[in-house]
Amino acid sequence: MKRPHDAINDLTQAIHLKPQNATSFRMRGAGYLRVGENDKALKDLSRAILLGEQSSAVYQNRALVYEALGRYEEAVHDLTASLQMDPLHQNVLLHRAWAYGCLRSFDKGLQDLGRILGQDPQNLQARLLRAWLYIETKEFKEALEDLNHSLLHGSQNPWLFLNLASVYYQMGDMEKAYRANQKAIDLNEEQITIDALFQKGLFLLAQGKVDDAQKAYDSAQSFAKHQSNLDALKDGIEDLRLAIEAKEVTAITAHNILKVLIETKTTMVGSKSMQVNHNRCQSQRARI
Repeated sequence: MKRPHDAINDLTQAIHLKPQNATSFRMRGAGYLRVGENDKALKDLSRAILLGEQSSAVYQNRALVYEALGRYEEAVHDLTASLQMDPLHQNVLLHRAWAYGCLRSFDKGLQDLGRILGQDPQNLQARLLRAWLYIETKEFKEALEDLNHSLLHGSQNPWLFLNLASVYYQMGDMEKAYRANQKAIDLNEEQITIDALFQKGLFLLAQGKVDDAQKAYDSAQSFAKHQSNLDALKDGIEDLRLAIEAKEVTAITAHNILKVLIETKTTMVGSKSMQVNHNRCQSQRARI
């Protein structure tokens, strides 16, 4: 009925009446997970396991809490426990692959995604996630195949276009990179707008279009400050720094932009109103 708080209240009463009931803790933990109270969810789910709850669901839910907290090694542990009870659970495999990606264990992530796609070749979430892992391992041709497959089958996931732009940029096809980047921007999804603008700025710098690049970076920086999105700002800084080191961009202008971005990051870190300061991988959960 989409009334999780009422469910939590009832389960709290159930726990008061029978404090050793593992099922009540498992269910209340799932409720806390749904409303984003991760610390309470973790406590309840761990209590349920301690009391003897050994279902696939309890480990899966605790893994989701660990993911939200950026504790990926513990997430992998629980997802593995869940898979021991349900070896072909696609959603669990998907989340473990993503957690492996966050831990930079790309080969293990690719193995899990291969298992999913072996069962269901049309699983677009697995395709998109595998493309990301391929990009991380610089297997751009393979990434492009998965992204184009997802596009052909109707996916409008904003990460698809952002990653597609990245692949085309790495392969030297700037026209297609611009088009994919613009599509990502046009989707107007708050979760990736900043990333897309930083990406656009980098592309323009690489083409020597300094004034337009400055505008894109100014817009990205403004959005990052407005949304208190420190993660996206850090990513934009890192990408620009790497491009400077690789001599992909106009040095003087790039250094000036980088200096301003770093100053903005310092200001945001010191701000009392700063709320978003997660592991970068957590802010990309929309991939799955």
